[in-house]
Amino acid sequence: MIIRIQYLRGIAALMVVVFHAFEMLERQTGFGNPFRVGALGVDVFFVISGFIIFVAADKSDAKPFDFMLKRLLRIAPLYWALTLLVAAIALFKPALLASTVFDLRHLVASLLFIPMQHPKLDAIFPVLVPGWTLNYEMAFYFVMASALFAPRVFRPWIVMGVLGAVVALGRLGAPIPVFYADAIILEFALGIAIALVFRSGFRIAAGTGVLLTLTGFALLIWLEPVDLSRFVKAGLPALLIVAGAALGRRGAAKPAWRPLLLLGDASYSLYLTHALVLPVFGKLWIGQGWSMLTGGGFVFIASAAAVSALIGVLCYRLVEKPLLALTARTHFARKPPIGVMVGQSR
Repeated sequence: MIIRIQYLRGIAALMVVVFHAFEMLERQTGFGNPFRVGALGVDVFFVISGFIIFVAADKSDAKPFDFMLKRLLRIAPLYWALTLLVAAIALFKPALLASTVFDLRHLVASLLFIPMQHPKLDAIFPVLVPGWTLNYEMAFYFVMASALFAPRVFRPWIVMGVLGAVVALGRLGAPIPVFYADAIILEFALGIAIALVFRSGFRIAAGTGVLLTLTGFALLIWLEPVDLSRFVKAGLPALLIVAGAALGRRGAAKPAWRPLLLLGDASYSLYLTHALVLPVFGKLWIGQGWSMLTGGGFVFIASAAAVSALIGVLCYRLVEKPLLALTARTHFARKPPIGVMVGQSR
C-alpha cells in the first residue's frame, strides 16, 4: 500500500462529500456552491483506480475470470446492500426520499451495473446515485480482464487502446452508448500511464512529489470554472496529483497520519453512504430549527462532512470489512482484494 495514495483517496472522497453538502445548502437557501471543484474528486479516484488496478494485476498471475470475480467481490457486496436499502425505502417509505422512486427495471439495471436513465432524474444514474462511477469501474475491469489473455508486455497498450478507441468511435458516431463514450474513461488510461512509469522504477524526490500533487490541486481549482472538457480541466490535473503521490520517494520513515489514512481506508464506504447520510442530516438539522446559514453556511458544511465521515468509517468497520472477510473465504478470493474506487487500495 502506498500511504500517500490512501491519503488521496480520503481527500478525494471528502471533496465529493463537501461538494454535495454545498449542493444541499444551495437547494435549501440559494446560498450558491463555492466548492464545485469537489465534484472533480471523482476524477482523482478514476486515475487512482487505473494506477492501482494495473499495478496489482501486473504483479499477479491472475486469470481473467478470477480477476473479474475478485473485483466484483470487492465492490459489489456493499454497493448491492446499499442499493437494496434505498430501493426498500423507495418502495415502503417513499416520502423519505426526494429523488428516488421504486422502479424494478431500474433496480435490476443498477444491480447489474448497466447504465440506465434514472426514472426521476434527467440523467443516467443508478438507484444509489454515486454508483454511476461504478458502472465505469466495471467497464474498466472488464477491459483489464480481457487484456489478461494477452502477453504481459501488450496489456497496458491494449487497455489504453481500447479505452481510446471507444471514445474516438463514439465521437465519430459509431453505435457506442453515450455513457461509455465519455472521455472520462480515459482517466483510467492516465492511471495506467503512471503505473508504467512506476513499474520502470523511476522515482522523484519526496518534496518534488508533494509539489507535483499540490500543483495538480491548484490547477484543478483554477480550471474548474473554465469552459473546457472535463478530461482537460480535471483529468490532467488529476494525473499530476496522483503521479506526485505515486512516484515520490518515501524518504525518511515517518508515522502515518492515522486519521487521514483511516479516511482513505474507508473512502469507498464514505463515498457510497454519504448520499444517504446527507439528506437525513439535512432534515434533522432543519428539524431542530437550526439555520443552515449559521457562520456563513460553513457550520452546517463542516458538521455534515464530519457526520458523513463518521458514518463512512463506521460502515467500513462494521459492514464493508466483514463483507470483505466473508467473500475472502470463497475459492476465488483467498488473497486480499486488489486495488477499488474508493477500503483497501482499490
